[in-house]
Amino acid sequence: MVDSASEAIVAAAKNTKLYEYQMEAYGGKSNLLATEATDGFVGLWHGRHLAYTLATLSVVLASLCFIYARYLTDLPPLDEASDE
Repeated sequence: MVDSASEAIVAAAKNTKLYEYQMEAYGGKSNLLATEATDGFVGLWHGRHLAYTLATLSVVLASLCFIYARYLTDLPPLDEASDE
């Protein structure tokens, strides 16, 4: 298990110009951008950001369901006389 002190050291090491230069030297700008995007995405799944992420995903998914249901064709009315 990784303790918070070592996580802080790793986070501090990632925020240096030397680390960014080495990342860019090994993989180019795309590697640097991919790493930043990954770190940003991982940050959405912890603490308060997780709550905001889930709330946003829920609203978007519910909106898509309502939009999809709006464009569904209406079913014909039930004819109660045909049941006899």
